[in-house]
Amino acid sequence: MSLFSRRNNLVPEPSPAKPGEISERLRTLIWNDFDAACRELYRVDRHVGLIESREFSQFLEYIWSDYWARPADDYPGLEKMMSRLKTSFLQGSWFFAFDVLELAFLYEFESGFNRTRLRESIARRLTQESSAYMLVGNNIVERMTEVEAQSVELALNSDSDAVRTHFREALKKLSDRQTPDYRNSIKESISAIESACKKLTGDQSGDLNRALQKLDKQKPFHPAFKESLEKLYAWTSDESGIRHSIKDAPTVTKADAQFMLVACSAFVNYLFAREAE
Repeated sequence: MSLFSRRNNLVPEPSPAKPGEISERLRTLIWNDFDAACRELYRVDRHVGLIESREFSQFLEYIWSDYWARPADDYPGLEKMMSRLKTSFLQGSWFFAFDVLELAFLYEFESGFNRTRLRESIARRLTQESSAYMLVGNNIVERMTEVEAQSVELALNSDSDAVRTHFREALKKLSDRQTPDYRNSIKESISAIESACKKLTGDQSGDLNRALQKLDKQKPFHPAFKESLEKLYAWTSDESGIRHSIKDAPTVTKADAQFMLVACSAFVNYLFAREAE
């Protein structure tokens, strides 16, 4: 939504943020969205006070006892817990809000949130406020182009369980703000291609090169395209590469891991689209 003041350049656009920071305005907007989602999960009873859903109660207790590592029997209750969350969102470590939101988005964690609506509102806030981060899948990651993000999102929703799992792990290892694992992120990305090829060929044995040969026989690839894929796979598979010599491999950067995540997701999407033609 573009209001009068923005359309007429009467107020400045938000300055692009740098990785490792979050503006006070974005903190507040994210808290407002999160708080609104929380309010759907508890109600006020004039006789009892605040009553939360069982799932939401477990979610808050998890943050208290596991994320904050506080004694479980000291849990302060819903009202005080929400107050502490608000303080941490608005004044705590810059990444705290992102951590809590990722917990809320995890499908493995039954928190009770309307995840679709919450994800949409948070994604919009991050874009509107020119954050250095964006929401891809269930993870908040450093911003990439919309085309790249769409490619990864599509791969994360693949019909193949194995492909989804590999890409989720690749994204998780890439986006870990405290202990990123770029080497294993790349391993997971290339493994997603292998899983896609094995699903399409029905052959669960062998490596990616063997699977590519089978796919090429079924429906030929352009020779240059096939060669580029084989070279990419060779880079991750030779004795000085990522997968076979983790300790001795050259330094692997975040740019390397992000490139592989995007490139591999695009190739997997291409393979499945090609098969559907």
